[in-house]
Amino acid sequence: MTRPVENILARADGVKRSGPGRWMVRSPLIPDQKTGSVSVRELDNGRVLLHDFAGHDTTDILTAWGLEMGDLFPEALAAPDSPHKPIRRPWLGRNALSALEHETWLVIGVLEDVAEGRTPPAEVMEYALTSACRLRAALEVCDGI
Repeated sequence: MTRPVENILARADGVKRSGPGRWMVRSPLIPDQKTGSVSVRELDNGRVLLHDFAGHDTTDILTAWGLEMGDLFPEALAAPDSPHKPIRRPWLGRNALSALEHETWLVIGVLEDVAEGRTPPAEVMEYALTSACRLRAALEVCDGI
């Protein structure tokens, strides 16, 4: 039987391990994405958590991969009254930073252009504003780390 995480990683592009039971993958919803924005985490009971730091909905990402929400869960989970509880691994803030590396460099490049008196094209400015929103959202997610 294939584990849910194996099924997801087989469909994802740009898979990079970011720790035990953790990976960063490229979003299927962002064409030509250079670095991954989707965090994939396998819990001790086999369930999979997905988080897209670019802000896309999990169901949209799964649909693009040809999957459904039920594909994040193994067929047989322990009974609710089971004495075996999964050990929680700490969430790593570096996952957010890794996912937003491209966004950060884009904003830095635009700021450098402006500082040197150059006016970036409108589409670059628009994308830089989107990147800034993504960076702000990541900071809010990381609050307290």
